[in-house]
Amino acid sequence: MATCITEGSRILFPTHYRQALPTITLLMNIKVTFIFIAFISLPLIGQDLENMDSLKRAEIELMMKEMQMRQKRYQPEKLEDFSSYFHPALIDSIFLFIQEDRYTEFYDSSSELFQKIQSEEDLVKYFGEIKNVYGKLLKYEDDIYYVKNQMRSSNKIASGTYDVVFEKVEGKIILDFVVIDSLDIKLQQFQIKTEDYTQIEKFDKIVSPTLNFLKKKEYPALYNSTTKRFQDYTPIAKFEEFVVQLDSIDFSEYKLYQNHIGVIKNKLIYYLLYEVDNGKGVMTLTYVESENDYLLEGLNYKPNEN
Repeated sequence: MATCITEGSRILFPTHYRQALPTITLLMNIKVTFIFIAFISLPLIGQDLENMDSLKRAEIELMMKEMQMRQKRYQPEKLEDFSSYFHPALIDSIFLFIQEDRYTEFYDSSSELFQKIQSEEDLVKYFGEIKNVYGKLLKYEDDIYYVKNQMRSSNKIASGTYDVVFEKVEGKIILDFVVIDSLDIKLQQFQIKTEDYTQIEKFDKIVSPTLNFLKKKEYPALYNSTTKRFQDYTPIAKFEEFVVQLDSIDFSEYKLYQNHIGVIKNKLIYYLLYEVDNGKGVMTLTYVESENDYLLEGLNYKPNEN
């Protein structure tokens, strides 16, 4: 279930929208975070080893050794290419499907998990919007290759990052392939990341009313511009408590920092990060397609640390 909660001086947008991109990054991050948290606790365990009896100490030391081995097992290995795992032409076919609008073939080349997260209908709409906002994919060049073991499986994950040029923007595409064997390879993640500070007029137009409400401190109007889901999970009292903490922030000028496009249940999702307050912080805004408009579904302000 989606949530929109207050944390300190922030309202967090519904986290399920991070899955709007055709990617399983969030799911993978959850697993990695579990391992990461476990390793953070190791030094604390080590401090108490001397105070334990020999049997307990041996059990803890064995656990620590096993966890260290597990960490090493999931460390990615950098490669020159993927030729030792599958034919490089597979990558070319993925980009060719995009360039020639062959989305059914793109979808058929993806893994079961990919298809469980992303329907073909949503995928087609996603690429339609990518072409509308970024333009056609003109060229791609390889950048970095990694291979790592897949958790809870004997499969490999082959990850490639590619420098790409669209008609209107430049950036990177990340492809993850699940490699069961040399004959069973499926696309498991696809993600586009445009270069930071790529300016897109459509997004500036969408966020303009929101940032004007904030600039003029018209908080009731801002709240009324949000979706029903936002209001269901963020009562007006909690919202008022949050926006009061934004009174000292200057929203008169803003600049698009990063953007992500997604589709959920045939609705476009925009996840937009704008620098505000003369570059002192970042406002994250999430918008959902609604008939002929886009409604605010989440907002978050984070001051820069420096």
